[in-house]
Amino acid sequence: MDSAALERVEASGMSGQPIEIWIDEDIADLIPGYLERREEDLATITTAFQQGDFEKIQNIGHSLKGSGGGYGLQMISVIGRHLEESAALEDIDCIQLCRYQLQHYLNNLVIFIKPCVR
Repeated sequence: MDSAALERVEASGMSGQPIEIWIDEDIADLIPGYLERREEDLATITTAFQQGDFEKIQNIGHSLKGSGGGYGLQMISVIGRHLEESAALEDIDCIQLCRYQLQHYLNNLVIFIKPCVR
């Protein structure tokens, strides 16, 4: 990551603090698999980035944008939107920043389950 991208990360206030998210118990069983697939996306983004495959990165961003909110993980959707836009513009710095943000989010995410009221 170049110095400009690193400065944006630092300015964003990302720290190693836990990111606490409450998830409805109805979807709690789906979360581990969803997060595992996001880890796979990180590896795919890295490979695609090294190969200059911006279309693949754009597709992953589009998928993240559409899926995160459905699992109660709105930040994944936000990162996905930025990733999709950055890949469309072939903005290398922003792609790296989005990848770092996604990795940071996944590494610091702490899930709590809230019971559904019926």
